[in-house]
Amino acid sequence: MGIILLLLRFEGEVVKKYDKVVYDCFGEFFCWLPLAHTINKKILVVHGGLFSKDGVTIDDIKKIQRNQEPPEQGDRKFKLRINV
Repeated sequence: MGIILLLLRFEGEVVKKYDKVVYDCFGEFFCWLPLAHTINKKILVVHGGLFSKDGVTIDDIKKIQRNQEPPEQGDRKFKLRINV
């Protein structure tokens, strides 16, 4: 399932059960989530996707300003990888 269909399915379900305001709150909440986290300095957990370039460090990720959608172009562009 493609990312667009997955997002539309999520949006449809939230709007059906609640309303558009709740769906918009989810979008804002997702923008505040950390992009990545390490567990015991051994395991990297990534939220939402991977960088489109190689060599990105944890320090690079920490420098990214949250409260915004990941950019669609430039050095910090993300490739969304979702398997459903």
